[in-house]
Amino acid sequence: PPANFAVHVNGAAWAGWVRQSSPACAAASVAGAWNALACGGRHASRAVRQDDVVAHLERCLEEQIRQKRARFERLLGAPTDEFEAELDAAIARDPSGKTLGGRSKIDKGMKRADVMRVVVDVAKEHGTRELDARDAAVESAAAAAAA
Repeated sequence: PPANFAVHVNGAAWAGWVRQSSPACAAASVAGAWNALACGGRHASRAVRQDDVVAHLERCLEEQIRQKRARFERLLGAPTDEFEAELDAAIARDPSGKTLGGRSKIDKGMKRADVMRVVVDVAKEHGTRELDARDAAVESAAAAAAA
């Protein structure tokens, strides 16, 4: 006997659908949901596209990074620009050949333990130079004051 079945399509959800133009399915889903529920479809004036959601998420992440960097510099008492540049160079020189975030799902990035090893190495090497320079300046100033 033939099977009975039915198909139900929600018109609002269908009208909200947006094309996924890159591997950002979460952003396309958010855009489609927004369009279906909040603004009357993908052709409405307030409709959003996948790229709009990706751009918003990027701005949110950039703000989080800025806040974390500012907090870290405040706690450290020094800017981190040089350290970040040294860290990037050390990761590029790492014998594993891996990058910080990876190149693809197949070519994954460095593991957390490896990143932390590189961070500690850079901090020791970079920090030691700065501390040695500071100590030399203090000793020089003390010798000049004693003379």
